[in-house]
Amino acid sequence: MGNEADLFKYRLGRKAAGISLDRIEITAQQHLEHIGFKILDKASPTHQQMTDTDSVEMFKSGKLAMIFDGSWDNSNLASSDIIKGKYNWAPLPKGKAGRGNIINGLGNVMSAKGKHKEESWQFLKFLGSKEAAEITAEIGAAIPAFKGTQDAWVKSKPDLNLQVFIDQAADATPYPSGSKSYPVWFAKESEIMSQAWGGAISIEEGAKKVAEMMNQAIADAK
Repeated sequence: MGNEADLFKYRLGRKAAGISLDRIEITAQQHLEHIGFKILDKASPTHQQMTDTDSVEMFKSGKLAMIFDGSWDNSNLASSDIIKGKYNWAPLPKGKAGRGNIINGLGNVMSAKGKHKEESWQFLKFLGSKEAAEITAEIGAAIPAFKGTQDAWVKSKPDLNLQVFIDQAADATPYPSGSKSYPVWFAKESEIMSQAWGGAISIEEGAKKVAEMMNQAIADAK
């Protein structure tokens, strides 16, 4: 599971998720509450298996019964003839605080040193328009942010329950950004927990190391 799909830890509550622009409040126990249910029943493939073959690709080939994934992978999953007509989307599981997930958007940029700045600027303005959002929605590329255009995206693949993504926006927390510490702990969390998934260290030890690392990253950025 990728970091982005893993951020439904918000179902434990924002504080337990430990994500903030200014500070972090996370303990090893809170981290364990989030990750413990994923490994206790041994239902998941091993870390080595998912290192060799991405979990999404395993699902597309019919080797996994369930994965945690997001709307950005909708077209990718739909491209598989093996699972076509045999899968669908469902809400993320509830936690202590109900449902919770992460939400973010795409941004478009232009070079400050380009030769065609005016043309680039006009194109950027078009990309932020309702017309562009409708085009994006109709081809099922991504959920458009322009209000009132999401229905077309939901209808782009009527055989799938894409409405679930629109509904869960009400439970979402904006993707953490603007923090100097965020790029540090975001990358290191996966590095540490991969050792736990692989059995090099215990889950408890991994959770403790993550908590210490994240709190230190916040402190160093102040």
